[in-house]
Amino acid sequence: MRFFRVTTGVFQAHTYFLICEQTRQTLVIDPGEEFDAIADAIQKERLDVVRIVVSHAHLDHFWSAGALREMTGAPIHLHPADDFLYTQLPEQGSWFGFDLEDAPPVEVYLKDGDVLTFGRAQVRVRHVPGHSPGHVMLYNETDAWVGDCLFASSVGRVDLPGGDGPTLINSIEERIVTLGEHYRIHPGHGPSTTVARELDDNPFLTGRLPGLSRR
Repeated sequence: MRFFRVTTGVFQAHTYFLICEQTRQTLVIDPGEEFDAIADAIQKERLDVVRIVVSHAHLDHFWSAGALREMTGAPIHLHPADDFLYTQLPEQGSWFGFDLEDAPPVEVYLKDGDVLTFGRAQVRVRHVPGHSPGHVMLYNETDAWVGDCLFASSVGRVDLPGGDGPTLINSIEERIVTLGEHYRIHPGHGPSTTVARELDDNPFLTGRLPGLSRR
């Protein structure tokens, strides 16, 4: 399996393309704002998109889910705890001055422990709430795509609907860090990092911020 990302829009959110190199079947994570850039990448790489996974239902992470569903026929995947956000795409758009239509229905509801196969490749699903109630990450033996839970030297915000700070820190410490220090972490915004680097440098995990400690 190989992967790459495209960064789009005013939010500079990452859309990830996870590709089975033998079959070209592809899992897309978080189709963002600029659908033309996403479609161009699919056509240039000759990808066969078979799954669309929304890590969490903030608008910058599923803005183009409907257009991608229409283009590819691939089903949209989401954790049910974020359904209330997913159905509010027009309202979310209005917060930022965008006129958006409803997203198409979710076809696959994810749960913790699911295995998603595309061609001969697969990734696992882990529920990591806190940034939003239904946030999920995907991971294999070496890499984790963590959405807006964990960033290089920071963590996701918790002041949006459904956010909860203690729950987020628990998800990071108990569900992401425990993957192992060798894991490469690919967030929804900004540069990739590693578990080892964040355990050394991230103030939310090292105890340099009040009330939080490394475990």
